[in-house]
Amino acid sequence: MAQDVNEMLRRQQEEVERIRARRSKGSGAVKRTLRTVLNVLFLAAAVVGFIFYFQDEYHDTGLLIIIAGMVLKVLEFLIRLLG
Repeated sequence: MAQDVNEMLRRQQEEVERIRARRSKGSGAVKRTLRTVLNVLFLAAAVVGFIFYFQDEYHDTGLLIIIAGMVLKVLEFLIRLLG
């Protein structure tokens, strides 16, 4: 009985190590970098958009910049969700 439990635990540990090794390979770093770049662009668009928004003559331009930033944030979210 104890041997069966030990064998089951050993197999489970091997499976966990296999999954961790698979996750560390591949495009994880590329996705993380892409998400970081999209987040930085989103924050920059938000700041610039608000600056333009509160100026009377560039109100519509500010809204467009903020909307573009929101599109970037949705893209980042989808990468996080699907990746």
